Amino acid sequence: MRKTTFHYIEDILRDYPQTESYIRDELKKEDMTIIRDRSLRLLREHENVVEWTLKESDNDTKSIIEELYFKHNPVLTITGVALQLHVSRTVASRKRKRFFEQVAKRLGIR
Repeated sequence: MRKTTFHYIEDILRDYPQTESYIRDELKKEDMTIIRDRSLRLLREHENVVEWTLKESDNDTKSIIEELYFKHNPVLTITGVALQLHVSRTVASRKRKRFFEQVAKRLGIR
């Protein structure tokens, strides 16, 4: 996976917890434009893909993603999360990589 794709998916994951409230706030505004409408559709698509992929993931993968990307101020690294889950860093990295690859595939990113 290209580094830019990896960082793009990281950004999507970091935004995921606030996506629904952001969309709701934007929809309350009355001055919808085509550009804003497209951006909201894209945000909704990202939210759905992340939710779908999380539902299909195992508990360890969910914990890795939640700990690294959904917390407001994450304090653990991939190594810390691996230790917490009693798996090796390599296993945790592979699980995260598979999750990212699945998200990229569902978003149509190569």
